[in-house]
Amino acid sequence: SYPLQSFSNAVRIEKAAGLPVVRGWAVFEHLDLAVSEAFVAERYWWNALPDGRWVDFTPRPQAWPELVLAEAVDGAPKVQTTLATSELELAHLLLEQRFPAS
Repeated sequence: SYPLQSFSNAVRIEKAAGLPVVRGWAVFEHLDLAVSEAFVAERYWWNALPDGRWVDFTPRPQAWPELVLAEAVDGAPKVQTTLATSELELAHLLLEQRFPAS
């Protein structure tokens, strides 16, 4: 599993273990604002166990022991595209912020 790759991680788990993909959103609080003042949702996929419990195999920072996941009513459709330069720069920034070099 790879950081920032929840889509491909969930699909690989589905193919390898038969656990269906759950499509939705990871919800994050803006911690630079007052508590519960602002949130942002990031499209995110994870898997479901046979009993219906959700499991997430995408690595996340140690500071995030839990993650708020919300299943999308419409399945949070996603098209596979090539990243634009601005999207690649954002991905690098997120990776640096979430997984700073030791």
